[in-house]
Amino acid sequence: MFRRDALKKRAVKNNSPTNWKAYRKLKNELDRTIKKTKRDYFINKINEDRKDIKNTWKVLNAAMNKSTKVIHIDKLKVNDDDITDSNEIVNLFNKHFVNIGPSLTENLPTPNHDSVEVLIEKPNSFKF
Repeated sequence: MFRRDALKKRAVKNNSPTNWKAYRKLKNELDRTIKKTKRDYFINKINEDRKDIKNTWKVLNAAMNKSTKVIHIDKLKVNDDDITDSNEIVNLFNKHFVNIGPSLTENLPTPNHDSVEVLIEKPNSFKF
């Protein structure tokens, strides 16, 4: 990496096509080596942890640069009330996510046809 950086510095300073070509060649070689090394590392880690699904997912998330950051909620505002009790916050979230499906369904308009009939009907033609 030091050589790559030194070549870039020289190419920028001199603006020579030869220096730029040498820099790009070394940069591409280094990029390929890093990519191959990372791939081999993650393949080996997955093979090592093949029977441990939790560690396998940790390795996969690391390979995809996914964060395992946990967010702690200390305060929740509900109807102008600040809730700070962790059990109450958990229960409010649980209540919200348990009831979100049914409450959204209530707001949907009722169809004016039988769903089964729509599935059974065969179209006369099909066009793109």
